[in-house]
Amino acid sequence: MKKINVNIHQLKLALYKSILFSGLDDVLINKIAKLIKCYFIKKKEKVVIERQKGQDIFIVVSGKINVYFQNNKKRFLVTRLLIGDIFGEIGFFTKQRTANCESAEDTIIGVIKYKNFSKFLFSNKQIIFNLIKTLISRILETDKEIKNLVFRPVIQRVANVILSETYRKKAIILNIHSLSQKTAAARETVSRTISLLEKTGILKRQQNMLVVTNRQKLKEILR
Repeated sequence: MKKINVNIHQLKLALYKSILFSGLDDVLINKIAKLIKCYFIKKKEKVVIERQKGQDIFIVVSGKINVYFQNNKKRFLVTRLLIGDIFGEIGFFTKQRTANCESAEDTIIGVIKYKNFSKFLFSNKQIIFNLIKTLISRILETDKEIKNLVFRPVIQRVANVILSETYRKKAIILNIHSLSQKTAAARETVSRTISLLEKTGILKRQQNMLVVTNRQKLKEILR
């Protein structure tokens, strides 16, 4: 992780996209921007480690961050964070990290130190309200993913991920490893599931892409 200088306009763009800082005027956004130190992290570099102590809050300025749990070298991808998304907000209160965070590509993150943010937080009711919303949203999202893993068979988990990622497009890059992480299933099982969905005319492979040919049937799998 390398400390870098970032254009103030790029940093403010990320802040305006963040749910944590929504509703704040330009004066407050400028004050927050001055508290942030930016760092460049290479692809697949860990930023946060589960159970590690820490209370600083992070924001994605550019790039992508994968949030995941790990057990016996097996990963379960919880979500992928984009520009404006924050992470580390639970550790701000608990003093301990609840998940792993790793860059999915070359990424720039902003770091707000606990001491600085706590002073700013308790003097601004809007941010407190936004932080509560963010925490509730994150908890509900994680709860949904856990229930998905526990109660749904692999074919439904695969269908759910594909539907989610093709919400505004018909095709995604075919990546068995990524699908395996997102569904917490073995690669071989995911590969067989994809082949089954191809045979039933729901999906079609085109080079390195996976195309949804029958979205309605894919939705019916989840019923």
